[in-house]
Amino acid sequence: MPDFVGAQIDAAVLIGTLPAIDIVARPLGRIPLMTVAAPHYLATHGSPASAADLAQHQCIPIISSISGRVVPWRFRIEGEVTTVPVHGRVAFETAAAAVVAAKRGAGIIQLASYLVYHEVRAGTLVAVLDAVRPGSNEMFLVHPRHRLKPKKLKVFEKFLIELNPKTREKWGVRQDR
Repeated sequence: MPDFVGAQIDAAVLIGTLPAIDIVARPLGRIPLMTVAAPHYLATHGSPASAADLAQHQCIPIISSISGRVVPWRFRIEGEVTTVPVHGRVAFETAAAAVVAAKRGAGIIQLASYLVYHEVRAGTLVAVLDAVRPGSNEMFLVHPRHRLKPKKLKVFEKFLIELNPKTREKWGVRQDR
């Protein structure tokens, strides 16, 4: 979570679990996770039929810049969201680098849908394990408490809430709770 006052940040968009600090958090929707790989990786190594099959594949984990640990991969198995350990030759702190590596055939990645939207649409990455897709992460607009909310923050909040349907679809944002 940024230091809003020290860094002079008015607001931030947070995807995931809210921290236990005193902030205002406005729900904006939900972002689905996708597990994807390059078609040529799948042609060479096969497509995983289950989350357990990932143990036989090169995966491209993301390392949390906050904890320094690999972000767990989640799947819905027998109705329960379960984390699955993954391994690979490379891991990245940034999603952009992981997407480039996946497009070049380095392995399978799991990221928020909006991070791979263009690649999936273009066919440079394809979804795998959709039958066990874990659901989605909540997206929030967060900001410090204000006695009077600044007008620019009100305008930004309204913009995010009223995003047109095409942009919501592009970002993979769903309104279901």
